[in-house]
Amino acid sequence: MLIAVLTYLLRYANMDYIFLSALQSGESNQPSHLLLSYDISCQWYKNLKTRVNTIPQHIRLNISSICTRFLVPKFHLPAHVPACHSLFSFNYTPGAGHTDGESIERDWAMINPVSYSTHEMSPGHRQDTLNDHWGDCNWHKTGFSTYIFSLEYNNDVDYLQVMLLLRRSELVFPSVSPTMNTFKRCVRTFRQTSYRSGRIW
Repeated sequence: MLIAVLTYLLRYANMDYIFLSALQSGESNQPSHLLLSYDISCQWYKNLKTRVNTIPQHIRLNISSICTRFLVPKFHLPAHVPACHSLFSFNYTPGAGHTDGESIERDWAMINPVSYSTHEMSPGHRQDTLNDHWGDCNWHKTGFSTYIFSLEYNNDVDYLQVMLLLRRSELVFPSVSPTMNTFKRCVRTFRQTSYRSGRIW
């Protein structure tokens, strides 16, 4: 995930720079296909190839070699004109699966309160603080996924590994201890129920 601090007035130039920066992983690592989700991608994409030629040379890419499909997130799409609904919908796009394109929006609920502190910080301190908070959001997603994924296995070793993961997270992030306690109770309850129902886990 690439997070960028934008100016008050959102210009295409900002998004062009962010988009090309995200693809700066070397020519050999460039994707051949790309699904790009952006609230107003139906407008932004129109002259993108022309605008890329005005970007500084060190970040310029040949995006013509990447098969790119521009989409609008599902929650935002109904506010667009009807002509956008089918052309930029995740529902009609091969390879999109059940993606809704709104995952970044869900994190704003946790990040918005941080702005009261970050608007008084120096640029470097602001970036470090936002990186820490975004990292915490991502960790909660992957930590929870690991917990759910481990429920598919049926032995005590996995149970111990899950409990160890939760304990380590408490040591690294003391502020999440109440959440981890809730997770532990869920794991114990699930395990006891599994034993009683004959599904050993």
